[in-house]
Order: sequence, then C-alpha cells, then structure tokens
Amino acid sequence: WTRRDFIKTILPTAGGLALGCSVRSRLDILIQNVRIADGTGQEIYTADIGLRDGKITSIGSLKNATAHMTIDGKKYVAAPGFVDIHSHTDLELLANPNAEGKIRQGITTEVAGNCGSSPFPLTNTDVEKMQQKLRDQYQVDESWKDLDGFFRAIERRGTSMNYMTLTGHGALRDAVMGSYDRAPSADELKTMKHVLAQTIEMGSLGLSTGLEYAPGSYAGTAELIALSKTVADYNGLYATHMRNEDDRVEEAIEEALEISRQAGVSLQISHLKACNKNNWYKVDAMLSMIDRARHEGIPVHADRYPYIAWSTGLSAFLPVSVRQGSTEEMIERLKNRENEEQVRNYILGRGERIGGWDRVLISG
Repeated sequence: WTRRDFIKTILPTAGGLALGCSVRSRLDILIQNVRIADGTGQEIYTADIGLRDGKITSIGSLKNATAHMTIDGKKYVAAPGFVDIHSHTDLELLANPNAEGKIRQGITTEVAGNCGSSPFPLTNTDVEKMQQKLRDQYQVDESWKDLDGFFRAIERRGTSMNYMTLTGHGALRDAVMGSYDRAPSADELKTMKHVLAQTIEMGSLGLSTGLEYAPGSYAGTAELIALSKTVADYNGLYATHMRNEDDRVEEAIEEALEISRQAGVSLQISHLKACNKNNWYKVDAMLSMIDRARHEGIPVHADRYPYIAWSTGLSAFLPVSVRQGSTEEMIERLKNRENEEQVRNYILGRGERIGGWDRVLISG
C-alpha cells in the first residue's frame, strides 16, 4: 500500500474506534471543529481531533469527549506535517534545536545536504576548521568527521524535527581531492565512491550536486555518472542544483537526465527555474523535456519555489577559475592585478544577466 491508500482506508476506521476509547479516558488535547486536509487528496472536511501522549488517537465527532485542554479549531486547518525536501538547515540545527522557524510553518521533516553542500565528510584538518566555525558563529562545541558523528551531534543537542540529509558532492570531492579544477584520478574516484557508499550506509539519502559552485563545477559528467551508479546501488537519490539555470538551462537539464539515464538513478532537479526574464519562454520546453524523460522511464522529479528570486553566496558572482582552492587562495587571486579585468568583466556581466544590480540584496 502507498501512504495515501493507508490513510484513506485505515484512518476513518481508526478514528471511529478511537472515539469509543476517548469516552472512557480523558484526552490530553481536544481540537474541535477544525478543517482537516489529510493528505489523501480528498476534499477538506471538518471534524474533531483528540490527542493523548503526543499522538492523535481519534478523529471524528468527539462532542462527548473530555480533555485537559480544548482548542476551538474553527479558524484553523490541520494537516500532516509538511516535508521540506530542499533545505540548507545543516549546522543551524545544532544552534537552534527547536527549529521554530520550520515548526511554526508546519514543517516536521526536512531534507538537508542539498546543492552539493553537507557538513560531512570531513578531513582531519576540516574537523578543526569546523570546530572553530561552530564556536565562532554558533557558540556550539561539537565535533565529527562523518555522517554518523554528525547525527550523534544532533541527537546530543536534540531536535524538534525529523531530519534527513543527502551527501554533498562538493564536500565529498573536497575531502578526497581538494577544491581544484581537474578530473579525479582513478584512485580518487574509487575513494569518492567508497566514502559515498559509507555515508549512505550511515543514513544518507544519496548524492546532491551544486554544479554552479566550486568544487562541483569542476566535475565532468562522467564523474557524476560514476558516483550516481554507487547511489543507484543503494536505491538512493541524485538531487542536483544544475550546472546552469539561465541561458543554458536546457543543456543543463539534458545533462541531469543523461546522468540519471546512464547511472540508473532516481533524479531530483532542485529549484527548477529559468533565471532572467529573457529565459522565461524556455519553461514550456524544459517541462516537455522532463515529461519525455518520464515517458522514457527515467525516474525524474523536480521541485520549485513560488517567487522570482534566488539565494546564493557572493562567490557565485566570481569566475570559476578564481574560486578554486581554499578561501585564502581565492582572496589572493582577487588581489592579483593580472586577474582584475577578467573578474570585473565577469561580475558586471553577471549583474547584467540578472537584470541589474538594483535586483541584488546583500544580507548577512
């Protein structure tokens, strides 16, 4: 059965059975006359909801039930917790375990580790850097090297949400071969596949890429196919922030589909969009590409957000050649007068492509 079949078939019966029980024992919370969107696709309906020990025990007409707390639900809608499938709540969850910004929106499960970025795996040097970053930015004293250690850190501090994560390709590549613009050697690729398999066995959902960001942008299609084959061995997911989301977005979709096709891996295209107004006309063709792939049998899905903006780091406005290596190395390249004209032209070009600098908001 699917989750939807289960809810449709079992929930009405369970609600009726629980109603009989609720008369005999007092509920902790009774929500009366609330509109319910139960996730099955049926029309929203109005009913009462009874809770005991933090769990729903009854749904239906509970007019004879008593409770320690009664809530008038006429102004509200009750629904299963939302799943945020594209999140970047990684380190922040350690600093704010209550995650009220999510919970108060009804989000009870989120998937992090997107766009090629995850707080694991780490080299010994990266462990020390991460410890310092946690102390400086979040006043948190934790340490880990792999996903198992990161999960333990979350468990030690507690969390109000269900947390799932992908393995960031950028983090994986950086841990094995550094943030450099070259193809991996055979041994490096073998190591990346091994470490990726380890993270999946520790609980990762699969692999994410951020192909507009270093070091993900240095990876060729063949590298991504090889890694995705490891993900497919575990029936995992390949989620991609594609190589391009504006002038060459159609080519980027084709690359993502080819990776899925060759690796036999399920594909999730992250925040599908055609950036810049002059590319909006491409959306129909983009959706047609995905539809054709699905008819072909490629397991591809996409997510998007309902606004015409995007959020990224300022380094995305720098040429890829300047971004490779450490932050310190990038800064040295920016100081080099020989790079000045290239960097200036690239930045100005990026500004033009997004419709002007008046459309850019710099925040902390």
